[in-house]
Amino acid sequence: TTLFRSAINIRKHYKKKLDEVQKISGKKSLEYLQEDLGVKDIRELAILLKLGGEDIQKGFNLSIKQAFQKGIADGGKQIGLIGGVPYKASNYHAIQKNGWRYVKKNINIATDKVESVLYKGLMGELKGKALEEEIAKSYRFISWKSEQLAVTEARKAYARGIEYTMDHSPNKRYKWITSRRENVCEHCRPLNGKEFMITNLTAPRAPLHVNCNCNMQIVKKGEIGRAHV
Repeated sequence: TTLFRSAINIRKHYKKKLDEVQKISGKKSLEYLQEDLGVKDIRELAILLKLGGEDIQKGFNLSIKQAFQKGIADGGKQIGLIGGVPYKASNYHAIQKNGWRYVKKNINIATDKVESVLYKGLMGELKGKALEEEIAKSYRFISWKSEQLAVTEARKAYARGIEYTMDHSPNKRYKWITSRRENVCEHCRPLNGKEFMITNLTAPRAPLHVNCNCNMQIVKKGEIGRAHV
């Protein structure tokens, strides 16, 4: 779905980079990495990774935009408003900017980790199979963590679309809906089915944590129910 497009792009991107590193280092010659991979090559690889992070920003921003739009559209459906409430691009630009900041920060931290592993190989501290495994482990970390953050930010953008709908309509009450899976966390499980006022600044907002699958469902004005304060 559009919510996970940026996450899929991240996964593909880092799988490709991992293949490039393994190709450059050469499985057959990993024990002699000191001769095969020079300092210049390692620095270029590290720069390539950081530039790669920038390359996926467009995809990330598109995913956030589409998630926000879907939140607007779904919020409109929940209150019987076809097409949702009117909005401007500026309404989701801040969400894109803040979300990308978290993803980019993680990419840079993980990239430094990969660079450290490559230097260990250059200095002979890691060789052979051990070096190959550390390189692969570092790349998997970048891919997994960045993907997790991207999915969470997309879900956050969707929820902000729901909130925006409530902010611009008479409907100010929402119901907390969990994924109903067995792995629902101890923080979200007790919230399932409870209702809150969007005007209550201390009320929980989805997603409540990284990888949270919970949603906020607008309660149509006039429907029976009581919001928690």
